[in-house]
Amino acid sequence: DMWSLGVIVFILLVGYMPFSGSSERQQIAAIRAGKYTWRKDRWKNVSAVGSEFVQKLLVVDPGVRLTAEQALQHPWIANRKAVTEGKRMSFDQSMADAICAFAQESQFRRAVMQLMAWSLTAEERAEVRDAFLELDKEHTGSVSLLSLQHMLEERFHVPEGEAGKVFQALDGNHDGTINYSEFLAAMVASRIQIHDNLLRATFRRFDTNEDGFINPEDLKQVLGDGLPMQNIMHQLDKNSDGKISMDEFMTYLRNAGGEDEVEAVGKIIDREIQNAPDTTEFLPSCSPITLRKRDQFRNLCERFKARVGSRREPCSREPSKEAPDVS
Repeated sequence: DMWSLGVIVFILLVGYMPFSGSSERQQIAAIRAGKYTWRKDRWKNVSAVGSEFVQKLLVVDPGVRLTAEQALQHPWIANRKAVTEGKRMSFDQSMADAICAFAQESQFRRAVMQLMAWSLTAEERAEVRDAFLELDKEHTGSVSLLSLQHMLEERFHVPEGEAGKVFQALDGNHDGTINYSEFLAAMVASRIQIHDNLLRATFRRFDTNEDGFINPEDLKQVLGDGLPMQNIMHQLDKNSDGKISMDEFMTYLRNAGGEDEVEAVGKIIDREIQNAPDTTEFLPSCSPITLRKRDQFRNLCERFKARVGSRREPCSREPSKEAPDVS
């Protein structure tokens, strides 16, 4: 139905419904009359040929409306390949890094990002649209494994095996292709800014019973049984009350690494103790192995702070006349 196609293209191009009214009756009347709302501020960013395509589809008289064959021959469709090929390359190094980093994330975080992609505004999607079109070499609306591998290997020298893993991570529904929403999920937090409204909208998608919390049943209902729910709850439920609050959810997603804070601190402490033996003067006399990592970190900070404080000169000391070292 070409009328329906016109409505869909209208919404995709400008992000609002074409027919409106203060009541359902008025809206139906506007549809029957073909009187759509034309906001100049939205359509100014759409090409004249694109606007004409929509207008010729939203015609009440089917004898005047574009047929399927005429629509395929319209310049906006027929010349789309030449338009995209004439643009500069949009898929850059930062995007290649983003999708490679996405492949390294946990399965749960990737699932959350895919849900988050559905809450993006039209403006946020537009930020990376040209890059997706550049990957879509066959102009099918999705990206094949061959296209992604060619891009990553030829332009960014990503090893063949890693390119395959990246594709498997992005292909969330395992249909052998990467669609636009799956690509958007990889761009979230790297090229598309994660803001509070986006986080809240994603939280509400998980909060199926709308009680302001996410419980294991919510996770199972949204994500299915394929993820380790107990581990997910352990990562997000910081106060161990059996449910995930909005603050806990937002904190988890803002933590780009997704690693438990104590484990991350522990790794830093282990590395610093190994690489800097002289730091043992800041640690207690007992063996560091007998201390929990959190206690090591706290003890190290307190002793270091005390040591620095004891060396600090009184505030009343006159400033040195020597030129400061700004190297």
